[in-house]
Amino acid sequence: MEQWRGAQEAARRHRIEQVRARTERFDGDATLPSSPAVQRDLTAAITQVKHAAAGHQDHAADDQAAEAELTEQALEELRAVAWGQFMEGETDLVMTAVNSMGRPAAERIYGTDLVQRARRIASSSRSSRLTYGRR
Repeated sequence: MEQWRGAQEAARRHRIEQVRARTERFDGDATLPSSPAVQRDLTAAITQVKHAAAGHQDHAADDQAAEAELTEQALEELRAVAWGQFMEGETDLVMTAVNSMGRPAAERIYGTDLVQRARRIASSSRSSRLTYGRR
């Protein structure tokens, strides 16, 4: 029994050493670019990522970029696919947009009616009083 405990402790120490070695190897390999303009862009990008991780997403910039990339025909196709999925009981497409870009942007893409309906179904699916399927 004592040998088994010793082997477990040795394995645990070995895993800790591996994690430390890997962390040290990857933490120190980044070098900053020499160009001041690139450094400013990198600093701005890092700041934006940190704000997004903290929950302070800049939805306005994301919305403008997303809307600029989508043509009216692409939006119509996207809405048709979302409505089709909604009619089958799937709200993932719309809810992913709501969660990632915010409700106003999702409403501009999919329409207020579809977003409200999808949110209603998504919230009711967490209810213990509502069941789906047959008995």
